Amino acid sequence: MRDEDQGAPPSNRRRLLLAGLAGAGAALPAGVSANASDAGAEFSLAAPGSVKRRIEDKLRELPSLDDFGARGDGVTDDSEALQTALDWAGQRPGTRLRVPPRVFGLARPIAVPQSIELAGEVPGDGNSPLSGFRALKGFETPYVLHYSSVEGVAPLPLAALLVSREWVEGKDFARRLHMRDLYFDVDAITARGGVPVHGLMLANQQLDIHNIWIRSATGFGLWINTQRPDGTFMAALVDNLLHRVWVKGAGVGGASFTGPHGEMYFGGILVGALPGARDPRGAAEPPLATDGILDYCTVAVGPEALLGCRGNGIHITRSAGWRATGCHLNGAGGNGMVFERAFQTEISGCYIDGWGVGAGEREGVLSAISCNSVVALGDGADGSLIISSNRIACRSVAATAGSDYVAISLRAGSMPTARAVVIGNTIVRRGDATHAFSTFDFGKAGGGEFEALVIGNSAPGTATPFLRPWDETAVRPRFTGNSFQFANAPPSQGWHPVGLRIDNDAPTPGAAAAWFCVMRGSPGNWRSCGRIDS
Repeated sequence: MRDEDQGAPPSNRRRLLLAGLAGAGAALPAGVSANASDAGAEFSLAAPGSVKRRIEDKLRELPSLDDFGARGDGVTDDSEALQTALDWAGQRPGTRLRVPPRVFGLARPIAVPQSIELAGEVPGDGNSPLSGFRALKGFETPYVLHYSSVEGVAPLPLAALLVSREWVEGKDFARRLHMRDLYFDVDAITARGGVPVHGLMLANQQLDIHNIWIRSATGFGLWINTQRPDGTFMAALVDNLLHRVWVKGAGVGGASFTGPHGEMYFGGILVGALPGARDPRGAAEPPLATDGILDYCTVAVGPEALLGCRGNGIHITRSAGWRATGCHLNGAGGNGMVFERAFQTEISGCYIDGWGVGAGEREGVLSAISCNSVVALGDGADGSLIISSNRIACRSVAATAGSDYVAISLRAGSMPTARAVVIGNTIVRRGDATHAFSTFDFGKAGGGEFEALVIGNSAPGTATPFLRPWDETAVRPRFTGNSFQFANAPPSQGWHPVGLRIDNDAPTPGAAAAWFCVMRGSPGNWRSCGRIDS
């Protein structure tokens, strides 16, 4: 179809399509129109071996929102037409439903079924969308999530442009949902009032999400949920693929909810239950989010200066077998990336440009990369966590009173011993950052043990390598070739663990080649190692 035909009304586009099919080698009978009930019309591709087919059958392979009367002018409420289209597709598993290159206005959440593909063309260039959806002013929701925590049960209205239909029905399920090349815009309702609206709230256990742009969500940009409406937990999330998901602003306006640790803000991407959630039936932990991929996902600054999101940039509540590669977080209001209960997880090649940017006073420890409970599940747990080749930049933050800032925070969480490799990460201080921050925070979260190889990490300009002491009988990192391991004298300030080696980077004849810390402390007890003869 020619570019000039793209803006034609639906009925005209049908005629153009039929004409195009006929031109591709078809014998199009005289008088055929866009009415697919003309069962006698046939066409064939201009290709060797092609056969004649009815145009009616061919059109059934191309279902579109246009077939259900959706306007797509960005101001008309297309909720009813879109819901009808998705209900129709859900009754035909495997359907690929096309979203034409226009923006469809929504005044309420739309329930999207499993086992279909919702496909646009491209999500747009910058803030100029093509195939997508926009929340209209007055956006309302009939849905409520009963959020259970140590504080009790609180009903939270749940609004999102698209919501999994099976979640609405409180079901467990394990079918795939494919979404690609789509744009979700919540910016039309950012008058900073009303119920927070998420870009997407999906609960399907197997998701393929490719090339999705989510703009100015007042709730989470993307939430893959494991809680039913009554707050009980679903089965584990398995085999989810998020590729090139771009969240441009989340938690816009400072909307929050009350969790077990006080006020909590909505972030860029959440996988799993709400932080601190408990199953009202008594389940100890939320379900695993296992064997997933976050590939080239971005949480970028949106309509609020310097903030990509109010809360955590990317948060997985129970991370088993996840791999996050090439992700970019620009101005996380809280932590950059949080992987709770991390096992066999890899975080590599990511760029975290600012974390804790929007945090208030007394927020506690804020980290660019946080694994608050590194676990092992039995034999074969070596290398349960890999953090490699990430670039972390500390920049100006809103408040520092009562808070600590650290680049990488890892805590032991279970028996048997969990293990990690932290290698080749670069931590830098931007010119506008004036607050103190540390490179590493190691410790325990429960009764577990933890071993780590910490190799070749560069952290120029940090105030201190370590945030605080740790129990060296249970937490045993080993350091080799890191930037803080080179000096012309042993350290005179800051806490240091037993076994840390500092190499002499200004060797002279008769001087020590290195120094070892033989007793932990501030700055510790240091002994020289080796002598330079000449």
